[in-house]
Amino acid sequence: MSDDEIESAAFALFNDALDQPSGEREAFILAAAAGNSALIERVRALLAADGSASAVLRTGGASADAAEAAPPERIGAYRITGLVGQGGMGAVYVGERDSGDFNHKVAIKVIRPGVLSEALIERFRRERQILADLSHPNIASLFDGGELPDGSPYFVMEYVDGRPIGAWAEEAGLGLPDRLRLFNDACAAVRHAHQNLIIHRDITPSNVLVTQGGQVKLIDFGIAKPNDPDDPATEGQANSLASLSFTPGFAAPERSRGAAANTLSDVYSLGKLLEELLKGQDAPEDLRAIIGMATRKEPQERYASVDALMEDVHKFNTGHSVAARDGGAAYRIGKFIRRRKLVVTGTTAAIVGLAGALGVTSWQYARAEKALERADYRFQQVRTLAKSMMFDVYDKIDLVPGSTGAKVELANAAQTYLDSLASDKLASSELQIETAAGLLRLAEIEGQPGFASLEDVDKTETNLARAAALLAPFEDADPKSPDLLKALGQLKVSQAAVAFHVDSDADKALGLLKQSEAYFSAYREAVPDDSYGTFQLLSSKAEEAMILFRKDDRDAAIPLANEVADSFREALKADPDNFDLLYGLSRAERTRSEILVNSQQGEEAVKAATASLETLDHVRTLLPAETLGWWRAREFSYWRRAYALYSTGHPAEAVDDYYAALKLADQQIALDADDADARENRSIFQAEMAYPLLDLKRMDEAEKSLLGATEFFQARYDKEPDRGAYQRNMLVQHVQLHEFYKGWGGHEAERCYHLAKVKEFWDIQEKAGTLLDSDRPELVDYFKQNPLCK
Repeated sequence: MSDDEIESAAFALFNDALDQPSGEREAFILAAAAGNSALIERVRALLAADGSASAVLRTGGASADAAEAAPPERIGAYRITGLVGQGGMGAVYVGERDSGDFNHKVAIKVIRPGVLSEALIERFRRERQILADLSHPNIASLFDGGELPDGSPYFVMEYVDGRPIGAWAEEAGLGLPDRLRLFNDACAAVRHAHQNLIIHRDITPSNVLVTQGGQVKLIDFGIAKPNDPDDPATEGQANSLASLSFTPGFAAPERSRGAAANTLSDVYSLGKLLEELLKGQDAPEDLRAIIGMATRKEPQERYASVDALMEDVHKFNTGHSVAARDGGAAYRIGKFIRRRKLVVTGTTAAIVGLAGALGVTSWQYARAEKALERADYRFQQVRTLAKSMMFDVYDKIDLVPGSTGAKVELANAAQTYLDSLASDKLASSELQIETAAGLLRLAEIEGQPGFASLEDVDKTETNLARAAALLAPFEDADPKSPDLLKALGQLKVSQAAVAFHVDSDADKALGLLKQSEAYFSAYREAVPDDSYGTFQLLSSKAEEAMILFRKDDRDAAIPLANEVADSFREALKADPDNFDLLYGLSRAERTRSEILVNSQQGEEAVKAATASLETLDHVRTLLPAETLGWWRAREFSYWRRAYALYSTGHPAEAVDDYYAALKLADQQIALDADDADARENRSIFQAEMAYPLLDLKRMDEAEKSLLGATEFFQARYDKEPDRGAYQRNMLVQHVQLHEFYKGWGGHEAERCYHLAKVKEFWDIQEKAGTLLDSDRPELVDYFKQNPLCK
C-alpha cells in the first residue's frame, strides 16, 4: 500500500475502532489490519491522540474511557460534584457554586502540568483570555479561569446538558427546514469565533450540542487556536495546541497532511456537519451543491468564509439561486419566477419574449451587415428592445419586493446590448446617452446609497465613471436635449450620494447637488408637463438640506427643508395622486423630522414624521399591492418618528415604531438575500432602539440589540476600513454602547472600553479627513462631559 492508501485506510479503521469498547479495540484493529504493521501503528497513533485530547476536553460530551483520578473537592468558588471526562491531558469536572450568593452549575476543565511545554502553557493562558471574549448565545460561555496550587491551569465554562446535533434532530423528528435552522445557529457560532480570530479546529456533531430547549451550543474550544500563522508555537510542535487533535471524517484533507488549520478548515468541517445533519433527508440539488462546495479538497475552492456558506444556505431557504451552482441566467431567473409565480407571471412572459427577441435579432443583425438598410433596421430593433428591458420591464420588476437579483440579471443583460451598440459605427449621440442612462441604473442596483442594492460600491463607482465619460463631450456643449439633461442630472445626484454617504465629503456632495439642480431646472423648463423634473429637483434640494444640517449649518438647512416640503404640496394640488410627488413629499417630511429633532424641536419632528406616514397611507390606497418602494419609505418614516418620540420622552411608543421599522426590514431581507442595504438599515434601527429600551429598563433586550448591530458594522468596517461612512458607523456604535453601559451602571470596564473606542475612531476620521463638520464640535463637548478613563 502507498502512503496515501495507508493514510486513507487508517482513518477509516480508526472510525470503526471508536465504535468498539475500549478494551476490545486493539484486537479489532489487529484483525482488521490483517498483519499490515504500518496501518496498525498509524491507527494506534490516531487512537492515542484522540484519547489524550479531544475525548477529554469536552464540556457536556460523553465521558472518556480512562482511569479515574481522585477529583479535587473544590476549584475556586465551585464545589466539585462529578466528572465529565478524564484522560492524558487532564479532566473535565462538574462544579456548583456554593459561595452563598447564587446557584450556578458549570463545567471545569483542568489541564495537567507537564503535558505542554512552558511556552505553550503560557500561550494556553493567553488563549483563555481570548476565549473569554467569545460572547455568543450559541457558544458555551467561558466564565472564569485560573491556576490550581500545583500550577494546573483551568477553565470554568458553561455546563451544557445536551445531545449531539444529529442525534437531537433524529430524536426530535425534525424536517429539513428545522435542521437547516440548527445548522445556521452552528454557523453563527463559528462565524463569531472567526470574527474574534479564533479557529475551532474540531467541528463535529458531538461538539455541536442541542439543549432540551432546542438551543445549539458549540463546545470544545479547548483545542481551538488564534488565527495567527506567524506564531512560532504553531510550527513544528508535536505537542502544540495546533496539533493536539482533530476528528477524521470531519477534518479538512489538508489537516491529515500536516497543514495548519485556518478558517477554511472550519468551513470544510461545517460542510461535513451539514452532510451528517441531512442524512436520511431528501436533500435537493442546491443543498448537495452547497455541501460539495464547502467540502472541496482544495481550500481555495471552498466558500471564502462562514458568512458566504450561511448566505448560500439562506438563499436556498428563500428560493434564490445559490453560488454553489453554476446554472447560468436561466437557472437564476427561474428561481426568481418560482418565488413570485403570481406576481410576475405577466412580467416574466415579457422578459422571456424580449430576451428571445434580443437573441434572434442580434443573430439577424450580424447576418445583415452587408445590407446597410436592413442592418440599420435590425440595429434600431435591438436598441428598442434593450431600452425596454433596461427601463420599462425593469421598472415593473422593481415594484416587486425581493427582486434585487433579478434586476441585476436584467440590467446586466440589457447593458451588454447597449454597450455593444454604442461602440458601433452607427451609434448616434442619442444612443450614447441611452447607454450612459443604463450605466446609471446599474450603479443604483449595485451599490448606490439609498437604494435596494448589492452594496458593491466599487462597481457603482466604476459605472458612474463610465457614464460620466460617455456624457462628458455633451456636457461641455451647453446641453439642450431633455434626455441628456435628465441623464446629467441623475449622474450628479448619484455622484453626490457616493461622495457624502460613502466618502463623507460633504463639500463635494453639495457642489454636485447644485449641478444636478441646474440640470433638472433646465429639464423642467424643456418638458414642463413631466413631473419627473419637479420630483428630481426638489429631491436634490431635500438632500442638500440634510447635508447642510450635517455640516452644522442649521440656519440654512431648516428653511430649505421647509421650502421643499411646501413645494411638493403645491405641486400635488394639480396632480394629487402622482406617485413621484407623493413619495417626494413623504421623504421631505422625513428629512424635516431628522433636522428638527436634532435642533431641539422634538414635537415638530414627531408631526413631520407622522405626516410622512400619512402620505404613505394615501399612496397605499393607489397601489394594487404593497411594493418594495412603499416598504422602504414606510420603514424610514417609522424610524424617524421613533427617534423623535424617544427625544420627546415617549420611549414605549418609540420602541413600537422601531419594531415596526424592523419588521419591514426583516420582510425585505427574508424575500431578498441580495439586498445589502436592507441589512444595513436593520442594524441602524437595532442600534438606535437601545436608547428607549434603556429608559424602559429592558436591559438585556437593549444590550442584545446594540451588540447585534455592532457586529454587522464591525464586519463591514473590517472589509473596507478606509471608507469614511464605515468609520463613522463605528464611531456612532461605540458612542451608543458607551451611553448604554453608562446608563445601565455597574459596567465600568465596558463603559471605559467603548469610550476609548470613540476616541480611536475620532482620531481615525480626523487623520483620514472624513470627519463631518457637525460631528467635531459634538465630539469635543462629548469628551468634556465624558473624560477618558484612567
